[in-house]
Amino acid sequence: MDKTKQESDYFYIWKALACTLVVFIHCPFPGAARWILTAAARIGVPFFFSVSGWYLFRTDDSEQQVEQLKGKIKKTAHMLLRVGAAYTLFAVIVELSVGTFIPEWLSEKFSISEILKLLVYNSNSLVDSYAWHLWWLFAMLNCYVVLYCWKKLCKDFNLEKYGNKIGIVLLAVMLILQAVVPQKLAWYRNWLFEGMPFILIGIYAQKNRLPAMFKLPTAFWLVMSVLEAHAFGKKEIYFSTVLAVLSILNRGHFTSFAWMSERLKKVLVHIGRELSAEVYCYHLMIYTTLIFQIHIDGDVWGVCRTFLVLGLSMLLAELLYRTKVKTHKKQLV
Repeated sequence: MDKTKQESDYFYIWKALACTLVVFIHCPFPGAARWILTAAARIGVPFFFSVSGWYLFRTDDSEQQVEQLKGKIKKTAHMLLRVGAAYTLFAVIVELSVGTFIPEWLSEKFSISEILKLLVYNSNSLVDSYAWHLWWLFAMLNCYVVLYCWKKLCKDFNLEKYGNKIGIVLLAVMLILQAVVPQKLAWYRNWLFEGMPFILIGIYAQKNRLPAMFKLPTAFWLVMSVLEAHAFGKKEIYFSTVLAVLSILNRGHFTSFAWMSERLKKVLVHIGRELSAEVYCYHLMIYTTLIFQIHIDGDVWGVCRTFLVLGLSMLLAELLYRTKVKTHKKQLV
């Protein structure tokens, strides 16, 4: 297999796995499976940041990198507006169903202070109530804007060479804040302390070989994350989560999925390439709808509900993808 295709397929498969793990966090299984899978699944969002860094720059030319960042900003902003509008409409429908006075509710949720919170912390009362997972998209946009300004103002700074050091410092601060003020989630789960470090590490890993310790299987670090969760309790990310992401970025693991059948690979690559972003964005809307509409208790329903949310999210993502393809074909005619 061509090395470039091998690399892209590897990351697409991981995208498919990562979006599935994120669903497992937000739509958890009952019992012990809940905290075990949640601990391992913490790899999901950091991986999305790091793979964005890996593919961020397709050239060493500074001017072209600025243009690439401009394209990323436009694409992310467009997606954010589309998904944000969908969740705002969804929130309005839910609030109407419980008798909320919508004009007052909108003025409260879209006040200046709430908008500033969103820009600085990637979270506010509206996001926290209905779409807390979308902090990732806001953080991604913030990171691209900051990197764009950085590239424009500091053209001589070698981001690919030294960015990892900045990333490590920011990650260290994040882990310290997480330990010292765990209740202040917005202080450390944001673009600066979680988004930027992993993007910078992704940029570095694409250009440089990682240390030998990251040749250990990613599964090893995921197990270590579970052990950390058992020892220290619930965290946003664990130290082993960071090491697991670095393990994924190790080129020596690009053949990790060689055992898979070609049919399974093809399905996972399609999910990772075409569906993973939409699954991430819309699964919480589906989960919330099921919570409101279906009132069933018990572990059996808890397990079925998680897989139902995952399946419906995949189905919605596939429908959106096919609609986009058909629209694009019509525009070409």
